[in-house]
Amino acid sequence: GFLNCGEKIQKKMASNYFSSQTFVPAFLLPLNFDGYCLCSSGCIHVQEVDGILAAVDVTKSKSLGERFGITGYPSLKYFKDSEFVFDVSFREENKIIDFMKDPKKPPPPPPSELPWNEEADSEIIFLNDENFKPILKRKKHALVMFYAPWCGHCKKAKPEYKLAAENFKDDPKVVFTALDCTLYNTICSDYDVNGFPTFKYFSYFKTVKDYEGGRTAKHFIAFMEEPDNPQAGKEPPPPPPEVEWSGLEGSEDLVHLGDESFEPFIQNRNVMVMYYAPWCGHCKKMKPVFAKVAKKLKELALPAEMATLDATIHHKVAKKSQLKGFPTIKFHKKDGSVLEYNGDRSSEDIIQFIRAQVRDEL
Repeated sequence: GFLNCGEKIQKKMASNYFSSQTFVPAFLLPLNFDGYCLCSSGCIHVQEVDGILAAVDVTKSKSLGERFGITGYPSLKYFKDSEFVFDVSFREENKIIDFMKDPKKPPPPPPSELPWNEEADSEIIFLNDENFKPILKRKKHALVMFYAPWCGHCKKAKPEYKLAAENFKDDPKVVFTALDCTLYNTICSDYDVNGFPTFKYFSYFKTVKDYEGGRTAKHFIAFMEEPDNPQAGKEPPPPPPEVEWSGLEGSEDLVHLGDESFEPFIQNRNVMVMYYAPWCGHCKKMKPVFAKVAKKLKELALPAEMATLDATIHHKVAKKSQLKGFPTIKFHKKDGSVLEYNGDRSSEDIIQFIRAQVRDEL
């Protein structure tokens, strides 16, 4: 069980008990005892290591906590020959044991990251409460990156954003700006910034719209060259499904649905729908099987049709269908009921499933 070691440690330190031993006390709160340090009858040896682990309840031994500047819990400190040597930051049992076998001072922490607005050689203007409106009012084309210093996606976008800004450094009408939402939260709230990074385009502070393009320099540059072009800064649209599915046996017997055509088409029909994503490997593997089934249904004169829906484009239907992965295959029956197909993904099994669902119509 847990035993308060504070008084024992103070007495033993005073009597030079630890003068020839390595010693690591863990300064703890009673409810913050994670099991990596065991304390019984004072202190114990770890396996066969020539050293001691101890625990101190700082709510009872406040003087020790104050003496060693304990401000967070748990805190681990390494002592040798009764003298404090350095702090220990790891918490895992195996790491503590390895450390006690060969105590070495851990490497210093990496230098703190320089705030983005203090980095040299940048064409980006950093906004704050005072200059936000004045700067944006003066520029015909302004892009604002709302960010948080800790955000990984922001860190990834920063060098690309910086390159794009350099591309326009001689254009007085264009400016790339950034605003730290951890410092200027009110502005970010005013512009409905709910995630990082968020990019918004301003024109003389009158026009404001979301930037929804890519996050590479070429995307930022393309957008700022044609901010009124809906496709500027975006990847080219994917090919239509007819092209995407072409070349597969039976592809001409498939029906490709979208947000607008979905509901009208499935009314009073038996339709098996494959909800997919173009990038999905399992979907690519399933496509020839699905197209083959479409051809086979026609040959067998079964009262059912095979349809597809690209869930990465037709979000309305995808959201309503509560998809959890790709591909998802559902059979929409003429009576309005919907069954999810979880059987084997062979053409034979799918046809057998459909035959069972429409047998009353045969």
